[in-house]
Amino acid sequence: MFRIKATMTLLVCSLVIALSKNLTITAPVVVQVSPTVPPRSIRSLFVDDICVPPCWFGLIPGESTAGDVIALSRSLDSMSPPQIFPGGTIDAATGYLVEGQYTFHWGDFWEREDRPPSSSRVYMSNGRVSSILVDMNRYITLSQVAEIIPPPDHIYYGAVGYSTYLKLIYLDPPFRISLLTSMPGLRYRPTICDEAGIGQAFWVDSIQYFSPIAKSETPPSDLVAPTGYYDQEVPDEIWDEWLADNGAINCREALNQLRDLPYLPTLTPLPALTTDAH
Repeated sequence: MFRIKATMTLLVCSLVIALSKNLTITAPVVVQVSPTVPPRSIRSLFVDDICVPPCWFGLIPGESTAGDVIALSRSLDSMSPPQIFPGGTIDAATGYLVEGQYTFHWGDFWEREDRPPSSSRVYMSNGRVSSILVDMNRYITLSQVAEIIPPPDHIYYGAVGYSTYLKLIYLDPPFRISLLTSMPGLRYRPTICDEAGIGQAFWVDSIQYFSPIAKSETPPSDLVAPTGYYDQEVPDEIWDEWLADNGAINCREALNQLRDLPYLPTLTPLPALTTDAH
């Protein structure tokens, strides 16, 4: 019995030794999986807003009516009663605007010191809101915009009158953010653009929301057409460089990168909005 056990033990040991000579022991492979970062979604830049673009405080271009505009003004203490801009068409039965524009002000909700509030506007077509142009009532810099919402589809740089601006164009949903600089347009006098990074030198001046469902109510040109004397489109690679390090690149240095680029009228037209409802 002892001989059988000894023989079996010897055979097992011999087998283990033989196998070990033909085996290669490999260290375990550790696969590192980076967590998936969800894409940023569109958010409103207005405090206490109850919806996201192209909706603004419950008003939806292409859907909301004049009655909704009046109801909103009554529910927001910071919004003045909307006034009908001269020249509009009014429904005799209801007194509501059918074609034209309502104007309103932010009142006590205004937090900016660079200028007093101008008239924000709600444009009406066929009895429905076609677009909404609203002054931004508080300071939000370009860097803050980049942190809150995704990159735009197109970026314009240009000037009209004494205003130097950036316009961020979003096609889906359709809205436009306009940003200005301090003492804009005065090229031969020191401005904040000479001293600050571009992320702080530009801040939001206004936002315009458009109807996503009907070209006839809001022609695509209202959203994407150039509006200044020498508009230029900022290429994606330059835009990414501007926003690196929280927009630390000097504003004047950043804008000088556009000197050799063509003006927008010579460029290929931007894609038209679709008529599909969202």
